[in-house]
Amino acid sequence: MAHFTRREALAQLGLGAYALSGLPWGELGRGLASHTSPPNILLLTGAFMARGDIGPYGAIDIRTPHLTRLASQGTLFTDAYATAPICTPSRAAMLTGRYQQRFGLEDNICRAGECGNVETGGIPQTEFTIAQLLKRVGYATAMFGKWHLGFSPWHDPTAHGFDYALSFNDWAIDYYSHREASGLMGLYENGKPVDVPGYSTDLFAKRAAEFIEGQGNRPFFAFVSFNSALPPAQPPGIERSARARVTDQASSEPASVERTMVAWHNYPRKDYVAVIEALDNGVGHVLESLERTGLAANTLVVYTHDHGGRFPAPPLSGGAGSLQEGGIRVPLLMRWPRVIPVGRKSAQPASLLDLTPTMLSAVGAQPASSRPLDGADLLPLMQSNRTAAERSFYWRHRVWPDDGEPVLTRAVRRGPWKLLDGPRPVLTNLTV
Repeated sequence: MAHFTRREALAQLGLGAYALSGLPWGELGRGLASHTSPPNILLLTGAFMARGDIGPYGAIDIRTPHLTRLASQGTLFTDAYATAPICTPSRAAMLTGRYQQRFGLEDNICRAGECGNVETGGIPQTEFTIAQLLKRVGYATAMFGKWHLGFSPWHDPTAHGFDYALSFNDWAIDYYSHREASGLMGLYENGKPVDVPGYSTDLFAKRAAEFIEGQGNRPFFAFVSFNSALPPAQPPGIERSARARVTDQASSEPASVERTMVAWHNYPRKDYVAVIEALDNGVGHVLESLERTGLAANTLVVYTHDHGGRFPAPPLSGGAGSLQEGGIRVPLLMRWPRVIPVGRKSAQPASLLDLTPTMLSAVGAQPASSRPLDGADLLPLMQSNRTAAERSFYWRHRVWPDDGEPVLTRAVRRGPWKLLDGPRPVLTNLTV
C-alpha cells in the first residue's frame, strides 16, 4: 500500500477531476442467452454480513453447505461490489441498476425522531425497479424480507412493482416478535401491518417457497431479502423478544429506542454464526422449492449481500459503514443451468448495479428509456472465455458523527487500482 498526495493519487488513476460523473459508464456487452422460455429469476440477499462469512468465500467457523453447493453449480465473482457500505442506498442501486446519487438516496432512511432528522423518503416513483420492468413483460413479482426503501404507502414494495410483499421497512426487526427497535409492529403484508408468528428467516423462506410453487407456468421474479445477519442476531430455537431482554436487564420501564439499539448490537459471535447458518438453511429451503417444481433448470438464481458486516473477514479490512474493501466488496453467485458456466470463478470486477441489466438481458426486456442504467450485462462475459474487462466504479458516503457535520468519504476503482480519498489519499493495487 502506498501513500500519495491527492494530486499524485488522482494522476495515478488518470483522473483530472474526482466526482461521481464525468466518465462514460462502459458496458461489457449486450446479449440474450439462448433459451426456449423466459427464465424465472430468484434474487437472494443477506444483510450486514462479511463476504468471507460464507463457505464459498472461505468461512471457517460458519457452515453454509447450500451456498457452497450453489457456488459449485454456477459462477462466483471474486471482485463484486455494493455501491454503498450501508443498507438503503445499496439496495436502491441494486433494484434500479442506477447509482443512488442520481435520485438523492445516499443515506439510510429513518423515521422522524429516530435519527435526529425528519422522516426521510425512499425510492422516488420516477425511478423504475427491476420488479416494475419485469412486470411489464408478464412476470409475477414478489418480495419477502427487508425492504428499507421507504415507510410511506407510496414507497411500499407494492408501489414499486411487486404484486405481493411480506416485508419490513425499518433497518432491522426482532427475529421472533418482528417488532422494530421502537417497539412498533415491523412486518407488513402488502403495506398493512401484520402479526405473523415464526422465526423471521424461516418465515421468509417458507413464504417464498409457497410463492414459487404457486406460479405454475407463469414466469416469476422473487426477491428474498433475509434480515440475517442483522442485529439483534437472535439464533433460531430461542423464542424471546429482544426488547424484553433489554427491559429485564435495565429496569421495569419499557426499553428506549436508544438503549434497545445499543443492546441489539451487543451479541456474541456464536449468535452471529447461528444466524448465518439459519440463513443458509433458508436458502436451501427456497432452492428445494425450485427442484420440487421442476423449475430449477430454467431459473436464474443470484445470491449477494447488501454490504459488508460488523465483523470484518480477512483478508479484507474494514466493515459496514466503511469504504474499505470489507465494507463494500460482497459475494456474488449466479446459477442458470446450461447458460452460465458451472464451477467458474470470475475476476471480472462487478457491481450490484449489474444485476438489473443482467436480469433484463436474460428475459429479453429493456430498461426504461428515460432512466439509462449504470450497470452492465454480465451474461456475455460469463458465457465466454474473455478476460476481465477494465471498469470504473465510484463511491461517495457520508459518515454521520454523534455531534457535528457529516464527513464525506469517497473512493474509486479503475482496473486493479483503488483510490480511497481522505486527509491522506491511499492508492492500492488490489491484485498485489
